[in-house]
Amino acid sequence: MLQISQGRGQQSSAAASSKKKNESTLQRLMRMYGEHMSVVQVAAELNYSVTYFRKKIGAANYQHLGWVKAIYPARKKSGRFWVYRTESVASFLDKGV
Repeated sequence: MLQISQGRGQQSSAAASSKKKNESTLQRLMRMYGEHMSVVQVAAELNYSVTYFRKKIGAANYQHLGWVKAIYPARKKSGRFWVYRTESVASFLDKGV
């Protein structure tokens, strides 16, 4: 059920079908994940490994990265775990990586 597109790694069939329907990134992410996204979900949408995402988002040395600047301010604690506002992730994805 996975498609491989050139230069972008693997893309889910849900993402491919949502483009056909002209569904915005925010609408697709809200439908799939809701108001907040977990570390695993954000890493998957950015095509990063979970380990890479956690290391970069939490280290002061990497605050200059564009995706860290866009997503880090949108994080909050949900119990023991960090979650990120879906709206911020979608706006970064719409800008282009």
